[in-house]
Amino acid sequence: MKVFDSIGSVRSFLNDKRRQGSQIGLVPTMGSLHKGHFNLIKLAAKNNNIVVVSIFVNPTQFNKKEDLQNYPRDLDKDIKALENIGCQAVFVPSEREMYPSNRTLTFEVGYIGKIMEGKFRPGHFAGVALIVTKLFNVIAPNYAYFGQKDLQQLVLIKNLVRELNFDLEIVEVPTVREASGLAMSSRNQRLNGQEKNLAANIYKGLQILKNKIVSGIGLETSISETKEFYKNVEGFDLEYLEIVRKSDLLPISKFNSDIETALCVAGYVADVRLLDNLCINPKV
Repeated sequence: MKVFDSIGSVRSFLNDKRRQGSQIGLVPTMGSLHKGHFNLIKLAAKNNNIVVVSIFVNPTQFNKKEDLQNYPRDLDKDIKALENIGCQAVFVPSEREMYPSNRTLTFEVGYIGKIMEGKFRPGHFAGVALIVTKLFNVIAPNYAYFGQKDLQQLVLIKNLVRELNFDLEIVEVPTVREASGLAMSSRNQRLNGQEKNLAANIYKGLQILKNKIVSGIGLETSISETKEFYKNVEGFDLEYLEIVRKSDLLPISKFNSDIETALCVAGYVADVRLLDNLCINPKV
């Protein structure tokens, strides 16, 4: 496994591999790797000759300075964990490498920047779009792998690939959960055992909401009753709970079993912001 910290060096390595006929898979991360990341990497390794894992805590997608400062980092541990799971290259650029001085370009991400995560984290998705575009240009993968846990990011990136005509395929991978149901996230490292148990109620609430919807209870009532459940979870501060069409994140007024629906939630446990989603698949 090779570790690269410059755009030129990783490009040169990958260009050589392409000339040899290699297919390249990319797994973008911000480090603090966990089983969810490893699942993405192992899948990429099954389907590609070369797997590149990028590790870069992207400052442009944080709308709060303290959130960026508190994001967990352990690069040495991450690199060691990648040595035997099918990763051939790790790209660990500095902020200066990815963002030269006098940067002037920004992204306008449309309505996605105004709903749910976009509404509560102004500028977040513009930063995501910018760094993902940079990584796609640097790595030029055949496939890029993203977890369904960050569904809103996933929809944005699919739009990005389509509208900017990137010659690659996005692979969506199901959320990996802890035994309690808590979606695996690097941010979970900031929670103690008691807080993790509390945070497991986030997924429990989504399951309650799903059961209400599929049983025929109206969306407004289902949302209201599930919000009441969250309200009674002491130590959890709900930020939003939305029912949307999975393909484009637009809200729906009535459940249709023929259309894939996403239940999206975000909130705080202690001072750690967590998000999750649960999808209701169409009837086959």
